[in-house]
Amino acid sequence: MSIKITPFSFYLNPLFIILGLLLSFPNSGKAQQCCPGAPNLLATYNYDFQTPAPPSGIPPGFINDNNYVVNPTGGGTYLIVESRNYGACSGTNKQWDHTIGGVGGLFLWFDSPFSASVTNPAVAWKPWDPTKPVGTQDLINVAPNTDYVFGAWVRDLGRSTNCTGGGAPLVGLRINGIDVAQLDLGTITTPCCPEWTWFCTTWNSGNNTTALLKIESRRGTGFSDLGIDDVYFGLPMSTGSLLGNDTTICVGDTLLLSSPFTSAINVWNGTDTSNTFPVTSTGTYWLTVYTGMCSISDTIVISMGSPPSFSLGNDTAICQGEQVTLQPNFIPSNGATFLWSDSTSGNSLSTSDPGWVWLDMSNGCGSFRDSVLITVKPKPIVSLPENMSVCLNQGDSISIQAQVQPSGEVYQYLWTPGSFIGNNSKNAVRFSAPPGSYTLKVTITNSEGCQEDRQIIITVLNPASINVNPDFATVNYGDEIQLSASGGISYSWTPETGLNDPNIPNPIARPLENTVYKVVGKNGSGCIDSANVVITLKYPFDIIVPNAFTPNGDGLNDEFNITGAGPWKLVVFNVYNRYGQWIFQTVNKGKGWDGTFNGVPVDQGVYYYFIKIMLPDGEERTFKGDVSLIK
Repeated sequence: MSIKITPFSFYLNPLFIILGLLLSFPNSGKAQQCCPGAPNLLATYNYDFQTPAPPSGIPPGFINDNNYVVNPTGGGTYLIVESRNYGACSGTNKQWDHTIGGVGGLFLWFDSPFSASVTNPAVAWKPWDPTKPVGTQDLINVAPNTDYVFGAWVRDLGRSTNCTGGGAPLVGLRINGIDVAQLDLGTITTPCCPEWTWFCTTWNSGNNTTALLKIESRRGTGFSDLGIDDVYFGLPMSTGSLLGNDTTICVGDTLLLSSPFTSAINVWNGTDTSNTFPVTSTGTYWLTVYTGMCSISDTIVISMGSPPSFSLGNDTAICQGEQVTLQPNFIPSNGATFLWSDSTSGNSLSTSDPGWVWLDMSNGCGSFRDSVLITVKPKPIVSLPENMSVCLNQGDSISIQAQVQPSGEVYQYLWTPGSFIGNNSKNAVRFSAPPGSYTLKVTITNSEGCQEDRQIIITVLNPASINVNPDFATVNYGDEIQLSASGGISYSWTPETGLNDPNIPNPIARPLENTVYKVVGKNGSGCIDSANVVITLKYPFDIIVPNAFTPNGDGLNDEFNITGAGPWKLVVFNVYNRYGQWIFQTVNKGKGWDGTFNGVPVDQGVYYYFIKIMLPDGEERTFKGDVSLIK
């Protein structure tokens, strides 16, 4: 469809003979849009100077910078007349008005003053609305940023009978003080008796809300009498479609095209002049309408249509939770309507439900239905442990296992990424990685080919590294040593025996036996590590075994005793006579031999002893010798 509006001029006869205008528009290029959108927007208070004329003869809604007269009196005057036959149109030819072209129609006759020029134009017409406030009665209200048409039918009234001499009017249009169009009527020499000419321009209101309109006569020399009729200011002719959009008809049908202008001259495809035009076949059809001021053309392309035919494809199976999108493999270019089994009307349907799905496609020529069966296959049910944070020292790993239901089926496993896991095709993997955050994903496929995936976020924390100083030490029994741990923010030492505080990094240790102290430390990430300190004791001992004693009851050296400092333990203390007979035995460090055997004092002489002691670390020492019993 393509519409075109073209302005033209014509004689007032049934053939509307088109004249070429020689116009000078300051805004050139707008002439093709210079067609009015209504008979006369200003008719409400200036209806094209028709009868009945007011008693004064002055047309309502009209003012002039010059004078109204009842009879012609020369330059600078105007009057309202029915017809005249002066100038080139003398004799039997009369200059009728434009509106009805005969008796009873009036037009404005303006006799330009001799002073009129391009730089000093005489106003031949301005609007006037006495109902408006004073100071605004000659203003037309307009909408900002809107295109308007301003024009009038004009003609040369006083040309010489030779059609070329004597001068002719120079007419101009002015809006808000700006010259917008000018026409020299003397350039129109055919026919000799001048006819009415449509003279107009387009104008955009910009930021204006009012318009001051003027029709000017800009030449005062010679016969510059100017005729004016049917003044128009308003919206341009609509460029909407005459014939509508391109369309499609069904085979065997008839489309009746019609013109919206029943009183105009309608020409179909350049020949037919009916108001309607029947179409039964494809092709391009056009209409030209001659409205009396402009010609309007439009085209329409007619295509043939048939009932739609399409396919939704084969029956299909989807996995549970997935969707399938169905759409016809063919959609008519001339349009169609759709009705799916779920009552929607789009050109496609997405569904995850099992069952039959159908589509009815219709156009103006009929309808067609196709359907497919959707089946839903089960998906595996997968679960993974919750997101976790772990501490992994170098070489450590954790096991991540996927639980899948239903059990007893064969599944395929794919773990990603594979950088920090072992075998990625089993239901469980070993995971090991440096500190960081990792997303571990498992995709599981069942025997139906349906997949399900889950993922777990594993945050590997910075591992703890606990160091001790010293890690091995030998100290004398009863001495102290300070232990020191580093690499954590909290510590716990075990065993607590011998420590002044087991929960500080640097406790003081005073073990009473060989001890391995273990410290467990925790760092800022909450990770733990441990280290050991091995303390070996050096045990001092000083065993004194006397070589004689005097069991005489004087309280001095009455017993054979073992003396000596140190944490040693008496294991054996035996005394024998010279015959090897055992006569005394004890494991009590504080007990000695009083020189008796079974409560009876023995003889003075030399006796033999065997002594064995054990140090705290389990080391044993043996002492052998003789002792003299003196009485």
